[in-house]
Formats: sequence, C-alpha cells, structure tokens
Amino acid sequence: MRDILQSYSVNELKKEISKQNIKGYSKMKKAEIINLMMKHKDKFTYLKKKEMKKKEEPKKKEQPKPEPKKEKKKKRPFQPIGSNIDFYTVLKR
Repeated sequence: MRDILQSYSVNELKKEISKQNIKGYSKMKKAEIINLMMKHKDKFTYLKKKEMKKKEEPKKKEQPKPEPKKEKKKKRPFQPIGSNIDFYTVLKR
C-alpha cells in the first residue's frame, strides 16, 4: 500500500485525504501524509499504483541560419598633424 501512495504527488494525496474527511493534513509533508493514510488504509483501498510518465526528449529546434556578417569599414591609422597631409584632409575626417 505504501508504494502505491508513493507513486502519487503530495497534491494528489491531499485531495484524496480530503475526500475522506480526515483533518490535520494541510501542513504535513509527503511522508507524514502517507503515514496518516496508512493509519486509515481501509479508506484508501480503491487507489491504484500510478504509472510514471516518461519524460519525452525535448525536440531539437532548428536554429535559423545566421545572417552573413557585414564587413566592417577599416579605420585609417591616425596620422598626427604635420605629417605629409594637408589641412583639408584633416578636416574631412
């Protein structure tokens, strides 16, 4: 009987125990609820072992192809004033 109760979640056990009008279970942990239900196991004989659901493997999402990278403009190296360039070229930068 205990292994049958173990197959249920805490919320499911609380719903079942509330159907039988047993009080004082709301703050109990799963093991404590099972112990309480075992004391009143004649009221829970209708429960069957719950089948465990197998976790499905997550489907791989097809990732969109990355867009081609844009070419970056090459920066011209800094040339200090007075190095073979005229004043107009310096203002254009």
